Amino acid sequence: MKLIVAVCVVALATVHVDATVLIPAGLPELVSEAHTIVEGSVVSADPRTESGSRRVETLVTVAAVDYLKGNLGRRVTFRVPGGQIGLRRTVMIGAPVFRPGDRVILFLAGAAPSLPWIVGLNQGVYRVKTAPRLTTGKWSEELQVTEDQPTHVRSNATASSVSLSLFKARVRTLVRAGEGAR
Repeated sequence: MKLIVAVCVVALATVHVDATVLIPAGLPELVSEAHTIVEGSVVSADPRTESGSRRVETLVTVAAVDYLKGNLGRRVTFRVPGGQIGLRRTVMIGAPVFRPGDRVILFLAGAAPSLPWIVGLNQGVYRVKTAPRLTTGKWSEELQVTEDQPTHVRSNATASSVSLSLFKARVRTLVRAGEGAR
């Protein structure tokens, strides 16, 4: 019996486990941590094998529409953990998934020569969508920003939305306040 327990203890001690713990971040923290904040449209999402590993990551390229902080040029390519190549698939809870045509505001960290990454995984992604709006008795469409929802969360709660112009104004105010604090 002692031998079985000893073998189990040794076997469990050799198991390698990766874990990610995300502390919820508010907009001020995201603005502070990000080197670059960009609004744009996803052009491509290309999975690849991480160098020196069997894990898959996805390289996402965004055509920049506007920069709220920093500037990485007309096109920005960044890394997202997870993706699928053939039958090999890597999933990371909390990692956003992008498709060509998605319109987003991204909070990116990292500096050249490495590729940027999203601050706080899905916390650093805001989706821009068109939503109906009733003004002066007429329906029109307005661009609204919504926090990215993790794909693993199953909830009836709806994410809060705000107009794109108000969101960008708030982010720019936080960027200016952070620059003044330095």
